[in-house]
Amino acid sequence: MIFRNPNNRTKPYQFDYKPRYYDPEEEKAEKRRRELERQMEINERAEAGDEDAIKERSRRRMNRMYRAEANQARKRAALRSNIMLMGIIGLLLFATYFIIEHYLPQIEAWVGKMNF
Repeated sequence: MIFRNPNNRTKPYQFDYKPRYYDPEEEKAEKRRRELERQMEINERAEAGDEDAIKERSRRRMNRMYRAEANQARKRAALRSNIMLMGIIGLLLFATYFIIEHYLPQIEAWVGKMNF
């Protein structure tokens, strides 16, 4: 179809886009609300004597304690790493100062003897 009829024009496809609004804070609040509702339901069932709810509540407490301990361990490791980094930087600064203080006159004399 090299030649087309100028009266027969095809319409372009319609773009049907419906934008959606996303609010991350609202999403986080909704997730937290659902979690609290679930936790309240488990607590009510546990107080009523449901064994599964008691197990679920205990499991959640243990998970929370484990996450808190893991977070503390991560903070301690980061602190230890930062202290070691500062020590290495201090050692390198001292070594640089010592080398410059001790060997700079010899380097200046050596460079002065060269003819540029």
